[in-house]
Amino acid sequence: MPEIHQERIAVVRRLLTEWAVEGLLISSPANRRWLTGFNGSAGTALITRDSAMLSTDSRYWEQAAEQAPNFDLYRHRRAPQDTADFLHTAGIEVFGLEAN
Repeated sequence: MPEIHQERIAVVRRLLTEWAVEGLLISSPANRRWLTGFNGSAGTALITRDSAMLSTDSRYWEQAAEQAPNFDLYRHRRAPQDTADFLHTAGIEVFGLEAN
């Protein structure tokens, strides 16, 4: 992972306590790219104290693996339960969301 993305993840992790959350869910394309380096049009990043995960569908699996190599890739299959399963995989109960 480029050093800049490591630094950005570290900033988010420091803020988790201040925000009283266990993780932060990033869904906007601009913020996701800033944080992960992944520039596909569909995906969600989740940062917790212990993990950095990226969820995207099959159109972007190869691209996500290449652009965000140190993120754990969750293969979203566009099923109704996938987002809940993605959050469950992280093992957290309280997470923050982006405004708007």
